[in-house]
Amino acid sequence: MKIIKTFIFRFLAVYFFIFAVQTMFTPGGLLPDYFWDKPVTLAGKLLIDRDYFISESTLRYGDTPYNYLLVFCLLVIAFTATLIWQIADRRRKNDDRPAFLFMELLRYGLASCMFTYGIIKVMGTQFGATSFSGLDQRFGEKSPMEVLWTFMGYSYAYTAFTGILEILSGALLLFRRTKIAGALLSIGLTANIAMMNLSYDIPVKILSIHLFLISWFILIPDSRRLLNFFFLNQPVSPSPPLPLFIDTWPRMIRITMACLPFILVIYLQARKTFITYKIRQTQAPGPIAGGYEVIYMSPVGIVTWNDLYINSISYAVIRDIQGDKKTDTIRNELSMINIRSNLSDMEFHYARPQNDELVLTGKVDNKNAIIRLKKKNSAQYRLNNYKFRWVNEYADQR
Repeated sequence: MKIIKTFIFRFLAVYFFIFAVQTMFTPGGLLPDYFWDKPVTLAGKLLIDRDYFISESTLRYGDTPYNYLLVFCLLVIAFTATLIWQIADRRRKNDDRPAFLFMELLRYGLASCMFTYGIIKVMGTQFGATSFSGLDQRFGEKSPMEVLWTFMGYSYAYTAFTGILEILSGALLLFRRTKIAGALLSIGLTANIAMMNLSYDIPVKILSIHLFLISWFILIPDSRRLLNFFFLNQPVSPSPPLPLFIDTWPRMIRITMACLPFILVIYLQARKTFITYKIRQTQAPGPIAGGYEVIYMSPVGIVTWNDLYINSISYAVIRDIQGDKKTDTIRNELSMINIRSNLSDMEFHYARPQNDELVLTGKVDNKNAIIRLKKKNSAQYRLNNYKFRWVNEYADQR
């Protein structure tokens, strides 16, 4: 029985560590995607289809088949490595110091992820306010992910609150004396994240479930003490030091090795924060942002627009007379580059005769076109006008 427990503990330590190295410690993974292409292809031929192959358009992030096959490859590698470890260690006293070292590194990896989740919430870049096109979109047309993004994006206070808790969890995880509090807080937060991803079909299910499991795994050395404290009403002794290789090394080397993961986490967070700041700049509204109703469009015979929504300096949505939503990217002044529909690329010159008017001149369906638009008043939307009230005489729902 002890051999089985030891094997499971080592297997989890190895698997979570290589998963973290590939997905949590470094942006894009320690090893490049093409390194995994052959193992993933072999796994795909074995588990999915004999003709499975990876093309240039294959997505390598999120919850795609590629990522599930990558998880399978990591499980096989971890099982093989643990088996070799178990065989090599069979003739001497079990040495679990590598597993505990992996656990310590996992703590820093989890802290890094919690910082990332928290920072993008506090900075308002994960969800953001409801877009102009989202305000006019019918509720029944929204995907589950859009529903969640609208819910979370409506209240910055709630989003920032959850972000602060995630940052607090990451900070507590950085230090041994507070790691239990950090892991317990992380369990609650990652459980909520995983359930939202599962319930609203957010394509980050693999990562969020792993973060939840890693949060539990970090608590294994203290599981008996937690059981005594929370459930058995028994005295709890101080946490024993983890058996690590570096405990026998010279003091200066031990201090350096202990500081390296901390410095790595700080560096990664500084880098990610800078990237998040640059992303926030690209999401700025811009001078002509807003929702517009088409009041005149010529010539006759071209695809007629109903509405134009310029959500930011890099994103716009067109709704035509059939009600189809066409999503485009805006570059320069008003250059629309198709990314999600059969709409051809368009370039316009724009003028603003009045603050609430916009006139576009350019080409639509390869024909010269003039489009006159009237800006919608964002104050007309009930969601934008609603004010917080301490006293509610009735539930404001319809």
